[in-house]
Amino acid sequence: MGTIIKKELNRMFFLSMFILLMVSGNVVAQQVELEVMPYPKNVLMGKGGFRINSKLVVSVACDGTDGIALSAANRFMEGLRK
Repeated sequence: MGTIIKKELNRMFFLSMFILLMVSGNVVAQQVELEVMPYPKNVLMGKGGFRINSKLVVSVACDGTDGIALSAANRFMEGLRK
């Protein structure tokens, strides 16, 4: 093979690899990891937002002896105050 053909094949190979990496990186970037607890079984991402303001109410459904749930709710509220 001639030198020109080898250079063209190399250029095409590297261009193809670059495009492949860009496309695969874009797919990975679309997978969003949510920091929520408990983690939902299904998530449908869309446009919009979740506003936290003074009208937010946190409710913990337990008998009052579940220290883990109450502590988690308190930590959540303390985090919002900061």
